[in-house]
Amino acid sequence: MDFKKKNNLIYFYPLVIFIFLVNFHYYQFYQDSFEQMKLLIKNKQKSFGDYEKIQSEHPYYEIWRLSESNEKVVFLNESKDGKEVDYNTTYFKNINKKIKKDYYLSELKLFVNYYFFPRNIPKFSFYELIFNNDKILTRGVYLISDFEMEGYYKKLLEENLCRKIKSPEQKLIEKKFLETYNRLKRLEISKKNYLIVNRHPEKPYYLYEVIK
Repeated sequence: MDFKKKNNLIYFYPLVIFIFLVNFHYYQFYQDSFEQMKLLIKNKQKSFGDYEKIQSEHPYYEIWRLSESNEKVVFLNESKDGKEVDYNTTYFKNINKKIKKDYYLSELKLFVNYYFFPRNIPKFSFYELIFNNDKILTRGVYLISDFEMEGYYKKLLEENLCRKIKSPEQKLIEKKFLETYNRLKRLEISKKNYLIVNRHPEKPYYLYEVIK
């Protein structure tokens, strides 16, 4: 064996040992973490595998479950105002023009886009939805919403109880909303027992199924 080859081996073996130790360290870390998670979710639904039991603690687990199906889904995206942003600003810069543009995306919208990619989920505002409910919401369609229908329904009841005088436009909006609302069934979003500690709590979202 020549000196050069022997010299290369002197450096090669320690490098292999170092890489092995680093990988073993990270493997052990994830293995231990996984075992800890298994203990936390041991009482979850028995039909779930370990992976899904762990994922069921994710705040947007129900969105993921819906994206795994072939069901038709629409998104009621009412929170479009920058004042209601619930996620860090996402910055994009045009490399050629050196212009930076801010895109404000709600966290819910980010996860809907992420989980359903490459499917294109139609997005509508509240008024687009209620005034075109027959075309948009056919029976069996699922609605992901950042707007709570029940809260708006309660508000209408309170207004009617106090006999608030309404304009023809307000009456039309109320009529169209009730037509839409009476066709929906609210779906349960499971309570999450664990919270990621290095992030803010997510804003609530709501799931509905069109039953009529």
